Amino acid sequence: MPIGLTIDGANVHDKWLVEPTLSSIPIERPHPTPSDPQHLCLDKGYDYADTRELVALRHYIAHIKARGEEVILKRTK
Repeated sequence: MPIGLTIDGANVHDKWLVEPTLSSIPIERPHPTPSDPQHLCLDKGYDYADTRELVALRHYIAHIKARGEEVILKRTK
């Protein structure tokens, strides 16, 4: 899996780094097809309409946990 890298200040929100990070991937990615789609998994810090739109424009299927969605842990005794 090719990895892209973008460096910025600690006070820059991650959502602003999605486009430069995807653009920095050094290997040309194959064109996604219906039979071979490409997925992009991001945490809830990326749950913004403009980020989802950017990911869709790049032909990725976004998997982004919704903000406010909490994990329910089962208690075992």
